[in-house]
This record gives sequence, C-alpha cells and structure tokens, in this order.
Amino acid sequence: MQRAAEAIESEIGKEIEPIVNAMGLHLVELTISFMKRSCSVIIVIHKTGGVTVADCSAVAKNLQPRLELHEELKDFQLQVASPGISRMLKSRREYSIFKGRGLSVLRTGNSEWTNGILREVADEHIVLGGPENAEKIPFAGIKKAKLITLEGEN
Repeated sequence: MQRAAEAIESEIGKEIEPIVNAMGLHLVELTISFMKRSCSVIIVIHKTGGVTVADCSAVAKNLQPRLELHEELKDFQLQVASPGISRMLKSRREYSIFKGRGLSVLRTGNSEWTNGILREVADEHIVLGGPENAEKIPFAGIKKAKLITLEGEN
C-alpha cells in the first residue's frame, strides 16, 4: 500500500502543481494518508511575502473538485497550510522554493547549526550567508535544514 500511496501522491502532485503555480504560489508538499474508510490530503503552499488564509482558502476551493474526481481519495479531508516559520526542509526541491529565506543547517558530523540566508541553490550544493561571508555547503553534508527568520531575508 505504501508504494501505491506514493504513486498516487506523485500523480496528483503533477496534476495540481501547475494549478497552484498559476495562482502565484508554490506547491511545497503534498501528503496523502490513507485510513480504513477515509483519507487525509495535506497540501503545503508558499509564496514570497507569506501565505494568507485567503490563499489557503482559494487553493482548497480550486483543488477540492479536482481531487473529488480521483477514485482513490474516498471521503477525504483536505487541509491547505503554509509551511510555517520553522519548517524542516524535506526535499532538495524545497531549497529552490525558499531561496532568499533564512536557513539553519545542521551538517553531518557536526553538533552546531549554521545560520544564514539561502543565497544560491545548485545541483550539488547550496550557498548560505551574506555577500561577504557566503559559504558553499554540499547537499551530501547536510543532515537537517530548517527555515528561520533572519534580518535581510526576502
């Protein structure tokens, strides 16, 4: 069932992402949890300047009818939310979405977090920090990363 759930998430994610993007938002995460007689669909969205309640409501209103067409999603509950101010990043794709935001990185083999502005995202690394103290951190060396609020972020 886990593999089937991932395939359904992937299919629905590809379907709804262009709709969310057309609304001026980014699809950060789609999670579908199946229970015995129902399921839960959680959509996390982001936009520069922050997500409003009206944004969440508009996304829910636009996606609800489309999701109802999927037979796999019987009696589903839809939740649309912002990523929150201290979101743990879960995929490489999220780094691009949050470029310009404050980020705290825990490196593999390290016990201290490194804070800075996420300046650049490349295939194999990120650049964290300011114009004079930018630091290149390979993805392979990142154990955890979370959003933080810093002065000077977008």
